[in-house]
Amino acid sequence: MKKIGEIFLDDLRRATKNVMAAVILFGLVVIPLLFTWFNVLASWDPFSNTGQLKVAVASEDTGYKSDIFPVPLNVGEQVLSELRANDKLDWIITDPEDALDGAKSGEYYAAIVLPEHFSSDMMTFYAEGAKPTEISLYTNEKKNALAPKITNQGAEGVSSQIAESFTHTLGDVSLGLISSLDDYLNQGDTQAALKRIETRAEGIEAQLHTGARTARSMASLVDSSVPLVESAQRIANAPRPSLDSPSGELNLSTESLDAALSQTADSYDVVRQRINELYDSADTSRASMQATLNTLAGQVQGQIDAYKGLRDRVNSDVKPVLPAEAAQLTSNLDEAIAAQEAVHSRLVAAANAPGTEKPDFSAIDRAQEAIEGSRNSQLRTSVGQLQSSLQRIGQDIDTQGSGISLDTESLTGARDALTTLASELDSDGERFGELTDELANARKTGDFSKLAKLVGSNPDALAGFIASPVAVDRQPVYPVAAFGAGMAPLYTTLALWVGSLLTAVTLRTDVTDKSYSVAQRFFGRFGIFALIGFFQSTLLSLGLIFFVQLEPAHPFLLWLAAWVSSSVFMMIIYTFVVSFANAGKALGVLLLVIQVSSAGGAYPLQLLPEWFQNISPWLPATYTIRAFRAAIAGVYHADYWISLLVLLLFIIPMLFLGIVLHKPLNAYTTNLNAELAKTKLM
Repeated sequence: MKKIGEIFLDDLRRATKNVMAAVILFGLVVIPLLFTWFNVLASWDPFSNTGQLKVAVASEDTGYKSDIFPVPLNVGEQVLSELRANDKLDWIITDPEDALDGAKSGEYYAAIVLPEHFSSDMMTFYAEGAKPTEISLYTNEKKNALAPKITNQGAEGVSSQIAESFTHTLGDVSLGLISSLDDYLNQGDTQAALKRIETRAEGIEAQLHTGARTARSMASLVDSSVPLVESAQRIANAPRPSLDSPSGELNLSTESLDAALSQTADSYDVVRQRINELYDSADTSRASMQATLNTLAGQVQGQIDAYKGLRDRVNSDVKPVLPAEAAQLTSNLDEAIAAQEAVHSRLVAAANAPGTEKPDFSAIDRAQEAIEGSRNSQLRTSVGQLQSSLQRIGQDIDTQGSGISLDTESLTGARDALTTLASELDSDGERFGELTDELANARKTGDFSKLAKLVGSNPDALAGFIASPVAVDRQPVYPVAAFGAGMAPLYTTLALWVGSLLTAVTLRTDVTDKSYSVAQRFFGRFGIFALIGFFQSTLLSLGLIFFVQLEPAHPFLLWLAAWVSSSVFMMIIYTFVVSFANAGKALGVLLLVIQVSSAGGAYPLQLLPEWFQNISPWLPATYTIRAFRAAIAGVYHADYWISLLVLLLFIIPMLFLGIVLHKPLNAYTTNLNAELAKTKLM
C-alpha cells in the first residue's frame, strides 16, 4: 500500500505544480457535468412548448341541411373555431392548397384537412352502412424525427375533441328534449290533446277496416262481371256474321260497365242482321232456320244468365255495405234482364213456328232501346253514385284509399288490386290499433315522467357523461419532476463514461519506474483516475440537485450511485488502455456507442431489437441507469443496492485483465505501440 501511495502522491504533486496540467484536469472535471446539465435542462419539459409547432388546418366542408334539420350546419367551421382557442399546438387556419404546400415546404410540421362531406357524414352517423368520418393528416417527417409523433397526437386529439363535442351536443339536445317533453305531457291541455289524438286514431282504425270490407265486396263484383263479358263475346264470335268485340276489358268504373252494356246492345244488331239474312235467303231450309234461331236464343239466354248473376252478386256483396246504391243498380239490371227475356221468347217462338214467314221481332228494338236508355241515364247515375261512395271512403282513410286506382287493364287485375287493398287496409288498421294502445299507455302510466326523472334536472351534465363516460385519474407510482428528470439517468451515465474516456485519453496509464510491481503500478496510477472521477461525479450530482433542481427522492443515494459508477467506469476504461494501449481507447468508444441504445435509458428494452435486449444485462451502464432511477424516483425493496452490487462486480474481470494478464498482453501492447510509432502519425 505504501508503494501505491507513493505513486499516487507523485502524480498528485506533478498535477498541482504545473499550471497547464491543472487547467487540463479542471477541464476533465467540468466537461462531464456541463454535458449532463445542459442536456437535462434542454429536455426538461419540451412538450410544454408544443404550442410553437405550426400545424395547418383547412376545411373543405360544405355543411349539412335536411328536411329534418332545416337549419344549415357546418361542423368544419365549428372545429376551426374551437382550434383557434386551442393552444396545445400553433394551429394555422388556412385553405387546403396552402396547408398541403406548407407541409411539403416545411413551413408547417403537419397539415389537417377536413373533407367536403364532413358535416354530412357526422349528421348521418346513424344511417345504415355509415362509415367513420375520416380526417386527412399530412406530416412532414423529413423536418424532425419527433415532430410527426407530436402532430399525430395532436390530430388524434382533434379527432377525440370532435367526437366528444358532437356526442355531448347530440346527447344534450336529445335529453333536453325528453325533459321538455315530460313537462309538456304533464300539462292538462296536453293530456286532453293526447286523448283527442287517441280518439282520432281509433276512428281511423275503424274506417280502415270498413274500407277493407268494401274493397273485398267490390272485388267480388268485378269477379261476377266476367260471365257478362264472356257471353257478349260468344255472340260476337258466332260463325256468321262475325261481330266485333268491344275494345278493352271490363273495369269496375262507369266507363267499363257502360262499354259492356253497349256491347250487349250492339250484339242485338247482329241478331237482327242474322234473322234478316235467314228470312231473306231463298235457299234457307226450315231445319237450318230453326237451328240458327235456337242458337241465337241460347246465346241470348246466356247473356240473360250473366245479367242475373251480376244482379245476385250486387245484392249479396254490395247491398250490405252500400244499400242505396246497390238498390238503384239492381233496378237497372232488372229492366235490362226483362227486355232481353222478351227477345229470347220471340226467338224461341219463331224457331217453333211451322211456317217460314218472318215474325215480328220488334222486341229486339225495344230491348236495345231499354238497354240504351238505362245505360244513358239510370245505370250511369247508379254506378257514378257507387264510385262516389268509394271515393268518400278513400278520403276518410287518409292516403290509403286515395292511393288505389281502379284503372287496371283487366278484370283480373282489378280483382287482385282490390284484394291487395283490402289486406293493406286491414294491416294499417291493426297498426293504428297498436298506436292507440301505446298512446293510451303513455298517457295513463306516465312513462315519459320516469324517463325524465332518469335524465334529471341537468341534461347537459348527463350529456357530458355520455360523451366522456370514462375519466383517467393518473396516479404516478414513482413521480418525477419533469420529462428531463426522467432522462437524467441516461445523460448522467453517458457523461460519466465520456469523462472516464477523456481522462484515459489525456493522462498516461503507464509508470516508467520499473522498481514497482505490476499491481503497485496498476493501483498507484489508478489513484489519480479515481480522484478525477470522484470530483466529476460529486460536482455532477450536486449540480443536478441544486442547479438543475432535479428534486431526487434520495439525494445521497444519487451522489453515491454517481461516485460508484464513475469509479467502475474509470476502472474499466483504465484497464482497457493499460492492457491494449490505443486499442483500449477505441474499445471504450465502442462500448459507449453500444450502451447508448442497449442500456434502456431512452426506450424500454422491449421496444428494441432482440440483439439489444440480449446484450443489455452484460453492460455496466444498464445497472448505473437503474441505480440512478431508484435514487431519483424512489427505491423499491433493494433494487438500488442490487444494481450497485452488480455494477461493482464488473471490477473483478478488470482486475484480472489488468494485473494477471498484464505480462502476456505486455508483448502485444509493446509491438502495437512500435508499429504505431513507425507510422509517424499515431
